[in-house]
Amino acid sequence: HGLDSCEDEGVVDRVAPPVVYEKDFLSQADLELVAHQVSKLRKKVKKDHSFAHNRLSAMISPASKVFTLFTSQQVQDKLRRLLGGVMVSPADYPMEFRVYPVGAEMTWHKDDMLYVEPQYELIYTISNTSDSRTEWIDEAGTLHSHWVEPNSLIIVRAESLEHRVTPVKDGERSIVKYVYTTNYAKTPLFAEIMEQAPWR
Repeated sequence: HGLDSCEDEGVVDRVAPPVVYEKDFLSQADLELVAHQVSKLRKKVKKDHSFAHNRLSAMISPASKVFTLFTSQQVQDKLRRLLGGVMVSPADYPMEFRVYPVGAEMTWHKDDMLYVEPQYELIYTISNTSDSRTEWIDEAGTLHSHWVEPNSLIIVRAESLEHRVTPVKDGERSIVKYVYTTNYAKTPLFAEIMEQAPWR
């Protein structure tokens, strides 16, 4: 299973790959819990900004079961293994529920550094009936393009690789987006991005 693969690769310097794509990240029961909990947020979503067009977003309460799950020790341990032993912890940036309806996309970009050490942006796909693809260009210049499966996780290190979400022409994709970090010292961009958040 992918969670164990990093143990076989002889990681020495504990430098995580810039992008990780892991399928079957949660148990079926946890996937169903997340889907049920975020359904309550559908009426609260607002149009997003940044590199995204027509994306909808709502903040996930720290008191919610979804927040508790994605900041649990079990998930922390999985993430550290996927990142080759890098000691990440849940960041103090809000967790979000995001929806990509028809017409939504995210153009080519690199994630801004919110912390003085690059944070890890985690995109957990709850459901995906869309025709949209998530794409990134690796360090060798190769384009990777994936239809992202439900119950999968993409991890992207900030300021690493250009990536995008292609326009949704049919269907819809819903995700949980959250952040893990190795250091809580913030860059000036942290406050700027918080000010622009649609759910403030």
